[in-house]
Amino acid sequence: MFSKLFSKKTEPKARILDHPSQLQLQDMVVMDDSFLLPTEIRGQSFVVESIQGYQYLYENEVSFKLRGDGRQAIYMSINKEDGEEVLCLSMLIERDDVESMF
Repeated sequence: MFSKLFSKKTEPKARILDHPSQLQLQDMVVMDDSFLLPTEIRGQSFVVESIQGYQYLYENEVSFKLRGDGRQAIYMSINKEDGEEVLCLSMLIERDDVESMF
């Protein structure tokens, strides 16, 4: 009993992730500063705000909602295309933005 009261609290160990599917709520994600990424997310840090699961006929898909310094949410999912995993990033856009493109 006394050991619980007077013992030092240990800091939780940092997790090392090998795959984006291992992300959990409140994890931090830092995007690379690569020119391949859109400017809205290049070099930015994000927090995993929520995790959603989708079930399709032959597979399940997990989507992570990421929130950064800006108000815009980024949605990240891992898709399988031709036997390879592909990291997909998306953002919600307004109907007016779509109409202005076409």
